[in-house]
Amino acid sequence: MRIGMTIFTKKNRKLGLIGAGFLLLSFGVDTMAGILGSNTLFSEVEGVVTINGTPCVSAKIEQHIYKSDGKELLATVKTDENGRFKFKGILESRGVFSFLPSEFVVTQRLVIYYEEKEYLGWASTKRSPEPNVESNGK
Repeated sequence: MRIGMTIFTKKNRKLGLIGAGFLLLSFGVDTMAGILGSNTLFSEVEGVVTINGTPCVSAKIEQHIYKSDGKELLATVKTDENGRFKFKGILESRGVFSFLPSEFVVTQRLVIYYEEKEYLGWASTKRSPEPNVESNGK
């Protein structure tokens, strides 16, 4: 019986990175996320913005995601005539090196801008890549 083993030299690592880059270019980020799995950086969120029970029409809401590598992601929506808003979930591929040990940490914020004032609607630190853990799975 013969057992094979791969030795990770600098040359092999470069080939691995080139191969991963080729897969990403060939199949796209969404496909690679499906193959390698994905982390939920911010679960889907929807709600209604009110002040004293009155809906805030056309309020601007910014969704901030601060990743542990220092990068920030930003999405913006406006509320409708009933004060409702919705953000889709933000996913990120785990990447080709997802088998390496690492700690998942993402800081989340929802900031509301209405009538020239700023309000903090949500602030949390997410420590699990699964969806909906921000709201205890709801």
